[in-house]
Amino acid sequence: MIAGGEGDFRLRKDRQIRFVLEKGRLFRGQKIILRALPSDKINPPIEKSGSFLAVVISSKREKRAVRRNRMKRQLREIFRTKQSEIPQQKAYVVVVRQVDKQTTYQELEKDFLNLIQKSKEEK
Repeated sequence: MIAGGEGDFRLRKDRQIRFVLEKGRLFRGQKIILRALPSDKINPPIEKSGSFLAVVISSKREKRAVRRNRMKRQLREIFRTKQSEIPQQKAYVVVVRQVDKQTTYQELEKDFLNLIQKSKEEK
């Protein structure tokens, strides 16, 4: 995927990510925490339409970059493949609570979609 391309859904600017972390609604799951905010309320504003995602994993949670990056890739892939179930015009920041070698893709997907469902219900 090309950065800035048509299929690009990543929230990249540090200021935007921090804004969502500070102002977004909080939803807690077993492995992850989700912060959600309508994309039109983000400062600085997002130029494109759609839903956006940033994944944050502290090196204090997991020392090995390989594991951190794998989990980030998995969460981005879940977000990309489940676009039909994710509300549009929202920005999400996922903060990983627990990095575990035994965590499967299916567990992450279930946890993520559960939090997305909770965010849909709260308006």
